[in-house]
Amino acid sequence: MTDRKKYVVGITDHMIGAPDLEADVLGDDVEMDFFAGTDEASFAPDRLTRLDALMVWGHRLGKKASRT
Repeated sequence: MTDRKKYVVGITDHMIGAPDLEADVLGDDVEMDFFAGTDEASFAPDRLTRLDALMVWGHRLGKKASRT
């Protein structure tokens, strides 16, 4: 058994339901944090700071998201 940390990947998009495509690609070693939207003003800073990566779909992010 291993104590390996799961990576945390945030995903931004407008969609209904779970991000199944991303889950299939990223696999079991990744915990996904789904930001159901593209309005970066609504992204809580504490959620952004725990991410190892942020996958952005369909929207360009500005300075707010990149500061964390």
